[in-house]
Amino acid sequence: MENQNYVISREIASKFEFYFLALVFTILGLSVQTTAFVTYYNQGFFEIIALSSFLVSGLAGLSRIEWSSVFYRYHGSIKDAEEILNKCEQGKQGKIILLKTPIGDQWKMEELSSEIDTIKKKISLQKESAEDIEKKNLLKYGIHKWSFYVGLVSLVISRAIIGLTRL
Repeated sequence: MENQNYVISREIASKFEFYFLALVFTILGLSVQTTAFVTYYNQGFFEIIALSSFLVSGLAGLSRIEWSSVFYRYHGSIKDAEEILNKCEQGKQGKIILLKTPIGDQWKMEELSSEIDTIKKKISLQKESAEDIEKKNLLKYGIHKWSFYVGLVSLVISRAIIGLTRL
């Protein structure tokens, strides 16, 4: 049974990811609808930086969520393969392992050794792929988060310039 603290942590992280992504697109949408370019060059510059940053943040977040499911699929497949590997290794130690055939033939030692090697290679390849996806998702999260911050600060500066010009 899995530790409930891990389950709760994953649930909170998942909810936060979707909330954060929705927040980015909500602010982007509101910013686009309320964009106002005044005659001051600086204000327009900050407005464009804000809109661009929110767009980059949102797209990075979408890509990250899309690839998260692939990451978890790899880990599920790795866990399944490790269970099969464990059974095959028990077979090499003398436990009877049956093939999935209509009559349930028994594995031969040579076949078990070959199957164990195949499974180990599969697990290794899947772990490499999962690690690659994890690295890319960490990079995407950094882009998602920091682009949001840059967009938010730029939007505040842009709107502050508009407010100050009206004083």
